[in-house]
Amino acid sequence: MVAPDQSQFGFDLFVRTGEAKTKAENRGASGEFFWDGAWSTLFWVDPANDMAVVFLVQKDPYDFSLHHDIRRAVYGADYVGPAGN
Repeated sequence: MVAPDQSQFGFDLFVRTGEAKTKAENRGASGEFFWDGAWSTLFWVDPANDMAVVFLVQKDPYDFSLHHDIRRAVYGADYVGPAGN
């Protein structure tokens, strides 16, 4: 099978459209995209900060606090977006 010239492949990803407004929200930058998987896994790509993070864990039931904890560890507790935005 030959793919058409204008073919695309897409994933079901969440795209952040604004910085966190409170410290209770997950840290991150506008334009990042991420996916939360089963068993509390997570990955995100943050083009503004030139990084990609893969967080693999097997925790059942799903633990939302782990995602806050890993983002706080990566960005710091006071991060609200890249400087200059």
